[in-house]
Amino acid sequence: TMRKAAPLSVLLGKDTNGDIITAKLSDLPHLLIAGTTGSGKSCALNSFITSLACYNKPAALGFIMFDLKQTELTTFDELPHLEAPTITNADEAAPMFRALVREMRSRYEEIKKGASPDDFKTLVIIIDELADLVTQCPEVKPHLIELLAKARAANIFLIVATQSPRAKILDGATLANL
Repeated sequence: TMRKAAPLSVLLGKDTNGDIITAKLSDLPHLLIAGTTGSGKSCALNSFITSLACYNKPAALGFIMFDLKQTELTTFDELPHLEAPTITNADEAAPMFRALVREMRSRYEEIKKGASPDDFKTLVIIIDELADLVTQCPEVKPHLIELLAKARAANIFLIVATQSPRAKILDGATLANL
């Protein structure tokens, strides 16, 4: 049950027997939630965020959220786990992605010097509607790909939702790392 959930556990749902199914975010490369409008993407995102917030203290886990549509993630604005206000403006997205890449690279340098990835606070990057982010702010794409490829080893994870799993949005480099 979730009462005994390990840190970084996310609630996935229930199986056919009614038993709760969870997964540890640290055991997954990253998470991709794709589906049409009304298919439950927002419900899944809310479940993952709530699971992580309930079973991890703000000192151990922080969220960086991107919601350019300003429809879903702003409901979490008062969450003590937020490392920064939810990014709702394309102009704020690129600087935040650059900062996240710098943080990841800094962590890599510390790991080279002997630090463990567990020495760092876990960061979970939540992107609601990847298509909007990539379309409105194309300069984030190389940073996103670098984070998807390497961030996990630095205790940084991504949860990405999209209703447009087209090749233009989810190219090979992006898909290979999700």
